[in-house]
Order: sequence, then C-alpha cells, then structure tokens
Amino acid sequence: MLGTSRSFITDIVKIPKINLSALMPNDIKITLDLKDDKEAIIHWPEFHAGLAAGLRLSQHVIPLSEDHLKTWIFYQKPDTPRRDHSGFLLSLGLLGYLRCFSPTDIYQYLKPNNEFTSVAVLLGVSVSNIGKSDEALSKALILHIPVLLPPSIDVDIPINVQTSALIGVGLLHRGTCNRTMTEMTLSQIGKRPSSDKCLEREGYSLAAGWALGMICLGMKGKK
Repeated sequence: MLGTSRSFITDIVKIPKINLSALMPNDIKITLDLKDDKEAIIHWPEFHAGLAAGLRLSQHVIPLSEDHLKTWIFYQKPDTPRRDHSGFLLSLGLLGYLRCFSPTDIYQYLKPNNEFTSVAVLLGVSVSNIGKSDEALSKALILHIPVLLPPSIDVDIPINVQTSALIGVGLLHRGTCNRTMTEMTLSQIGKRPSSDKCLEREGYSLAAGWALGMICLGMKGKK
C-alpha cells in the first residue's frame, strides 16, 4: 500500500517476483510456461511490479538532502538494466525524488538504450520537474522525438520511448503555452504511422494530444 514500507538508506529495496502459478479448485497447481516468445508477456508486469514496490516507500524514511537522495538512488541501481528496477525508477519520479538528477545522471541511465529504463527515466524526471521548463531536461526529451531532430540524423528510437518523451514534454512545460512545443505536439496528433502497428500509433497520437493539453493548461483566454 502507498507509503507503508519502511526502508533505510542502507537497504536495497526488494521487488517481489511475478507469481506465474495458480491453484485450481481441485488443488492442482499450474504454472505458466514462458518458453520462446511467451516471455514477453511478463515484461510490462515486471515493470509495474517495480513501480508498485517503489510507491510503497514511506516518504518519511528517505533522506531529504538531494546529495543523500542521489546516493541512495544510485545505490539501488543494478549492474545491468532490469525491467522491475525501471518501474522502480518511475515510482521515484512520481514521488518527486528524481528532481535531484543532473543531466549527467540522466545520461548514465539512458546510455544503455534500454527501452524500459528510458521510458522510466524520461517520464520520471519530467514529472519530478513538472512545469519547470528546465532547458537541459527539455533537450534530453527532444533527443527522443525524431520530428524535432535534424533530417540528417537517422536514429531508431522505440515508439514507447518516443511516446514517453512526448508525455514528458507535456509535464515539463505544463501551463507554459510554449509555442514551439505547442506546434510540435499539435502536428504529432495526426502524424502518419511509421509502422503497421495500429495500437502503437494510437498511443503516440494520444500522448501528443495529452501533452498539448498539459502545455496549454489554464491558458484559456490568455495571450
């Protein structure tokens, strides 16, 4: 439950594993087989398990000093990117803790080009700095939105990361009515699909509309 877990600065937050077993009415235990292509079905559940674990942290336990907070966050970082830890990072962002991240810190998490970690960091740092229009953070988001990059730069960015960057733009520039970002998000609502994956296209379009609404939030009647 929200804010009920007591954790100290020397603790590694434990994230429960996804339970793939079930007990049938006749007391027969069955377990989901994840061979071959079936493993992908638990990728996002693992992400959300980490998110839930982070939201259980009590805000009275984690230090208030930004230096100590950053030390504690990096202390939790695994040697290689994990989906559950990525969700945990997003939870820290939702709680406002990723405001202590510098551009160098953000780069350290984005460097491996892991889709789940990139989604978590882009969303997490944006929501921790909501409405601040931070220039360095804005540049980090722009680098993950191909339409804002020079035509000469050809990068392959997962659609989920692009979508997260769009939402991050809306959070970071909330209520600013930033003209550049307003025009960009408006143009992306009707962007032509780059693949035949309809659901991904719809999610991207929805994120653009949501970001547009956040950027112009409360601006009715103002010039």
